[in-house]
Formats: sequence, C-alpha cells, structure tokens
Amino acid sequence: MNRFVLFVACFAVAITASVARAEFDEVSVPVNEVFVPVGFDDNDRVEVVLDGYLPDTCHKLADVKVTIDENSHTMTLDQKAKRVLGACADVTVPFSNVLSLGALEAGTYKIKLADAEESQPLKVTKAPVETPDDFLYAPVDNISVERKDGEIYARIE
Repeated sequence: MNRFVLFVACFAVAITASVARAEFDEVSVPVNEVFVPVGFDDNDRVEVVLDGYLPDTCHKLADVKVTIDENSHTMTLDQKAKRVLGACADVTVPFSNVLSLGALEAGTYKIKLADAEESQPLKVTKAPVETPDDFLYAPVDNISVERKDGEIYARIE
C-alpha cells in the first residue's frame, strides 16, 4: 500500500512539473467563417470576426498573423493557436475572434485567409466629417432566421 501511495505522489509531482513548464508549439488553425462588416469610414477602427473550431483542448487561441500586400491591398489572415504538449480531451472547441485592423485609409481591400484562394472585399469610405460617428452599435454574436407557420422570424443574440 505504501508503494502505491509513493507511486501516486511521484506521478502527481511529475505531472505538475510538466504542466508548469508549459511547453507549446504555435500552429495555424483553420477558420470556418470570416465576417467582414460593411459601412466603415476612414475614421473608424475596422474589425473583422473569425469563427472556427480548435481541434482539441490542448489548443489555446493565440494571435492572428496579418500579412499586408500594399500593392494589391490584400490582407492575409492566419489564425494561430498554442498547442500545449500533454494529455487533452479529443473534442473540438469553438472560437470566435474579433480582430481589430485599426483605422484604414479609404479604399477597397481584400480580406483573405492564409489557407484559401478566395477573398472577401472590405470597402472603407471617406468619412463625411472628421469627427467620430455619434451612433452606438449593438454587439451581435449570432443571427438566425427561421420559418414557422408561414411566418419568418429573425433572432438576434
């Protein structure tokens, strides 16, 4: 019995030491959807939203690597995650990441994912006045539309 207790204690110390080291690799993770809102002016902070799934609980969301091609006005986004080395649950973990691109000059840009060929347009217009907008915008995480008994219902969360 004493050997078993000693074994468990040594095992617990070893696990704690390995977690404390927190060794990790930084890897790219796939993004399922990129939401590029419309209506930005050159005095707004431009934001896009990346949605996807981390492959397991060993992956923790990290920064997005943004590569800008000035000639083609293309921004390539590469969502990164830290993969902690060790035991983890084999379940996907959803994520939603709001990426601030800052204030951009007026023009048309292309938003592209690192692992995709197609891009989405991002149009930034010249602001009609130099002062910030006086509008408050509601934060929206999800919108769904459903048809029930011949009626159409929109749900905004």
